[in-house]
Amino acid sequence: MTRRRFNRWTFGIGVALASVAIGIIVAAVVDDAGTQDTSVVAPPVGTEFPTPETTGPREQPTRQSDSVTTTEAGQIIENVEITGRLAIRHDNVTVRDVVINGTTTYMLHVEDLDGTCPQGVLIEYIEIDGSQAAANDVPIYMPCGATVDHAYVHDVGRSARLVNDGIIQNSWIYSDRADSSDAHRGAAGTNGGSNNALINNVLRCSGDGCSAAVPMYGDFAPVDGFLVERNLLATTGGYCAHGGSVDSKPFPIGSNVRFIDNHFSTEFFPTCGRFGPAANFERDVRGNEWSGNVWHESGELIP
Repeated sequence: MTRRRFNRWTFGIGVALASVAIGIIVAAVVDDAGTQDTSVVAPPVGTEFPTPETTGPREQPTRQSDSVTTTEAGQIIENVEITGRLAIRHDNVTVRDVVINGTTTYMLHVEDLDGTCPQGVLIEYIEIDGSQAAANDVPIYMPCGATVDHAYVHDVGRSARLVNDGIIQNSWIYSDRADSSDAHRGAAGTNGGSNNALINNVLRCSGDGCSAAVPMYGDFAPVDGFLVERNLLATTGGYCAHGGSVDSKPFPIGSNVRFIDNHFSTEFFPTCGRFGPAANFERDVRGNEWSGNVWHESGELIP
């Protein structure tokens, strides 16, 4: 467990420490049928963006384990340091105050059991340390839905990947490891899927191969229903976000993609990414929205 080496007030990215005055907002994540009633409540006014010290386990784990796979519905996994990976296959599993020292791809994997996705999965106050894995290994893979809250993800090279019904909130994710695989790198995003959300996170990607802090591509399915709200984004890539509408992809149109009240940082470039804050976002597509997004350092609105 390495998070105590960071100092909450002085660690390298000063831009992640600024306080953000935000009201209490309820954000509905809408599926492609427009009927999903998943809600996420914003933090109260005065809440800071997450830091390494405000995310991850709240206390040192008391047990050690090799890779873990759930065995039953309602299982609680807590206060353990796992070396390998954690696979969740059952309903109503709760994971809390856990460290995962990843040694392979899909360090945290929410997966189906016999073709059925688990329901009611909550993962909170976890740390994922990818320093023992390959740089192109994926830290979080959620083809099935779950809520990840207060995660501290570091020393990884690839994006946390959401597919369907996934939420990552109040978390700090930094992808800073590169290799020669030519993989598109990012902090958190999707290669296709529906009804996902990134809310109140710090999302950074630096080094060779970064595509964006939030990459969305229609590689395996359309991007339909992705909420990006009140996040702090920074990258050395071309853009801080890709909005799901990439002409060269098999599914080139992203819909119900919403960027709301995000902070785009000039930490690496004056335009957040090398070429600008966002690309491949079609405002005239059904359900897409861009509102309240600002430059982090000045507060100036990004039109």
